[in-house]
Amino acid sequence: MWRFKSGDQVEVCCKDEGFNNSFYPATIISEINTNEYIVQYNTLLTADELHPHREFLSAVDLRPVPPAIAITKFDRKDEVDAYANDGWWRGKITKKLIGRGRATRYYVTFQGNGDVEVSKYWSNELRIHQDWISGNWFSSKKIFQ
Repeated sequence: MWRFKSGDQVEVCCKDEGFNNSFYPATIISEINTNEYIVQYNTLLTADELHPHREFLSAVDLRPVPPAIAITKFDRKDEVDAYANDGWWRGKITKKLIGRGRATRYYVTFQGNGDVEVSKYWSNELRIHQDWISGNWFSSKKIFQ
């Protein structure tokens, strides 16, 4: 099991209905024991919207922030994370729209709980999806250096 320390930047995996496959940036505030932490969300606020939301979480709900992969062009069927609603949501590129000045927007399809949603994103709102498995990162796309 991966161990975190106070101050580490992490992502919290949300498993609530309607939020599957979403990750929210947070900071480790303290370690309660080897498997539990107090985290403070970087983007989510308390109900009164005055303070960053804090939560007790198990280590299985946390992962380090994925390493940056320098990609600005995506292909159809690429698995990506799209930044929306204060977190990263896993989806798949389904279409590219090349606009004026060569700016490209991407249609990303999200599936969850039987629903299908499609939204448009700029490349700076996307990252290649990576899975954290047994302490290692695995990319959904083969990256050529």
